[in-house]
Amino acid sequence: MDKRTAIKGLASKLVALAKKRDYGEAVRLFKEVSEKLHALTPNRVAAEIGHLSGEPALRALVKSFALAPCYWCKEGYMTCELCQGADTIAANGRYCEVCGGYGHTLCMFCGGSGFLSFESVPKNILGTLAHERLKWSANSLQRVAKRSSRLRHGIIDERLSTELFDTFHTTLRITAVLDNIDPVIAPEDIPPKKRAKQSRDVVLAHQCRRVNQKYQGGFANAIVAFCQAQANRHSSESHRRTIWERRRDFYASQFLENGADQAPEE
Repeated sequence: MDKRTAIKGLASKLVALAKKRDYGEAVRLFKEVSEKLHALTPNRVAAEIGHLSGEPALRALVKSFALAPCYWCKEGYMTCELCQGADTIAANGRYCEVCGGYGHTLCMFCGGSGFLSFESVPKNILGTLAHERLKWSANSLQRVAKRSSRLRHGIIDERLSTELFDTFHTTLRITAVLDNIDPVIAPEDIPPKKRAKQSRDVVLAHQCRRVNQKYQGGFANAIVAFCQAQANRHSSESHRRTIWERRRDFYASQFLENGADQAPEE
């Protein structure tokens, strides 16, 4: 099979896989075919996909690399190595210093974004890919907003606490995605012709970060209040009270570590 036929066949499969949202398989297939085309670099293969099969195939390639999951985690989180994913407070009355009782920690490979590292991406689609992840961040914030409304109008009890903690961790994931794309959308040196588009992405990223931090602060405050309420159910000498107070402090510090201007209220 010649290179032209191989690339057109690859493009067709990429479009089909993207429609099924099987982004990880699409990336795997791209790498497999690229390795077989010894005379072409991945950058050249990506360019030829657009040249030979048009915009739909190129969009499928970009979206696949943009949304392909990290190889090492699930949505930015790995099972906590210390407690092995146990909900330590509810399960056995102990407290995990590493994850604060959540059972999971940020992935050390993707930084908590949950997506494939930029190191694995063909360089000539990096800018478009960053824009795709920026759109993902904006869309995720809309979902966070809906959950925020639901949580804000309900009393945070045991039933809603899992959703509260999960939504807070979603905001941490959004922060990680924005951190990862910053060097791509706002590099130190950028050609004048690209500055207009770059500036639009920078503005959108700034807006996403500002809104995300607002929600993050709200969820952190709610978590602090929930943990304090749980602590107050026990006597001052109780081991359980100490555990909930430590969890409260853990989440307050998580918020501060992600660029907050002030600590959540206790």
